[in-house]
Amino acid sequence: MWRLPADNAWVWLLALLFYDLWYYWHHRLGHERTLFWAGHVVHHQSEDYNLSTAPRWR
Repeated sequence: MWRLPADNAWVWLLALLFYDLWYYWHHRLGHERTLFWAGHVVHHQSEDYNLSTAPRWR
């Protein structure tokens, strides 16, 4: 397995961009596909603010 240099700013920038892109599509699938929405809807329906609903934006 190969390693990326941890002291290189470009490595961190690209890692952040790839992670953000992955998160965007993962979250979008949660809204667009019924199978994924079944698990994702919990984070939108709760009236209480807790660890399962914390990452939502109002």
